[in-house]
Amino acid sequence: MRRLLLCALALCILFSAVPLGYAEAPEGLEQLIYESHKYNREADITDYKLTYEEFDAIFDKMAAEGKLPWYAETGYSYSYNEVSQLLLSVTPMVSDPKVYDRTLYAQKLAAFTEKCILPGMTPLQIALSVHDQLALHNIYDESLAKNTGYDLLVHGTTVCAGYANLYTQILNSAGVPCITVTSDEMNHAWNLVQLDGSWYHVDVTWDDPTADIYGRVRHTYFLLTDAEISTGEEPHYGWDSALPCTNTRYADAYWRNVENPILFESSSTSYLLRNEDWDNYIYRRDEATGQETLLFSDTDHYVDVDDGGYAFVHRGLSLAEGRLYFNRQDTICSMNTDGSDVKTEYTYDTKANNRFIYGFWLDGDTLQLSLANRDYETETRQQTLAHLSDRHVHSFTVTQQAPTCIAEGYTLSVCDCGLQAESDHLPSAGHDLKVSAKKAATFFEAGYEEGYCVNCQQETSQEIPKINFAFWFLDNYKYMLIGLGVILLITIFSPSGKRKK
Repeated sequence: MRRLLLCALALCILFSAVPLGYAEAPEGLEQLIYESHKYNREADITDYKLTYEEFDAIFDKMAAEGKLPWYAETGYSYSYNEVSQLLLSVTPMVSDPKVYDRTLYAQKLAAFTEKCILPGMTPLQIALSVHDQLALHNIYDESLAKNTGYDLLVHGTTVCAGYANLYTQILNSAGVPCITVTSDEMNHAWNLVQLDGSWYHVDVTWDDPTADIYGRVRHTYFLLTDAEISTGEEPHYGWDSALPCTNTRYADAYWRNVENPILFESSSTSYLLRNEDWDNYIYRRDEATGQETLLFSDTDHYVDVDDGGYAFVHRGLSLAEGRLYFNRQDTICSMNTDGSDVKTEYTYDTKANNRFIYGFWLDGDTLQLSLANRDYETETRQQTLAHLSDRHVHSFTVTQQAPTCIAEGYTLSVCDCGLQAESDHLPSAGHDLKVSAKKAATFFEAGYEEGYCVNCQQETSQEIPKINFAFWFLDNYKYMLIGLGVILLITIFSPSGKRKK
């Protein structure tokens, strides 16, 4: 008997030491984590039987894949069973709602996505367009105070984590697999993007020049292999992903030396290429065939300055109302997308101002100009183009639907053009049940509670799941150990346990 009890005690101890781990997130856990952070509420994860290390790996994977709300990526706190070391609950550490306007963020995200993701775009085109628009319209925060995708969309500035996380969120929403990778050694974050089954590196941050110049977007770090991004003047290293990036398909892609955004329109793109002699060429590319047509060339690539010297002129390229806009040293010109009807839209007096047009971007009806002297010291200027002033500007009307016991609430923003931005789902309150009948659950069958809801006054019932023996055992084995220990002590010291002489 004594041997049997000792064996039973040993088995209990062995069971208590066996962790229940998951290589992947158990069914339903990712949704539970997402809703917990979205609604800023504690989540009971007792039934999943996870250690901290297992949960943290799942959380980090969700963050890398853009599966968490942008305002929830600061982490979480947790409670755990001190005996089993399994987590009981997690509580999100979300951004302060007084600081971040989630409705505004949803509006900005909807408008941005509409601008850069056009109907019929391929995954490659989506990855390229989003890359260019993020770098084009934003500035790296050299103060390091801004660090989220919210800051990028609403304030126009962030650090590498904000660029990478927003890029991940937008691409995954568009059906293009993308994750965020980080390097502790570099104190840096960027992305891996999957196209046609192969993974590639994309670093939007390092393709956004600092200090910012209007209209300037590099493509140095767009769709690189491991070997490519690990070499060169600014190599990347120490990133936290084992996904191989080995496909060299885009090693000689046309965008590699392009320093302006690639402009998408229907089935064609336009881009500006500068050669080693600073000659500038504007091409129109048929995306279906890859055939390119030269629309405009310019070899007048420097400007005289007051002391008889000269400075090189950068070119910009923009698209509005079916026309391409580009700059020379003292003018902004436009032409049809087939290269015809070239005309001057704006003239800048370089002699009177002792500066020249160094870069530009057309934002709605406003020219955003970067002006430079011969030492490339820049200043900015805005100039309205009256013929573009009637372009549509999104104006959102916000409506709210309060949650009920069983239905979520929401805030809905709709522009008069039909663009819709939905944000801030509010969780359903759940029935506040006043119980009139109840049956406890057992190991063999489910129980139930019946009554009426004091909020909606409806009669309702809810099932109590039957008790899972394995989970019940893990929750109660410590008490079983105590009981077995007591029985063992009683057995050892009882008279019947002594051998007769």
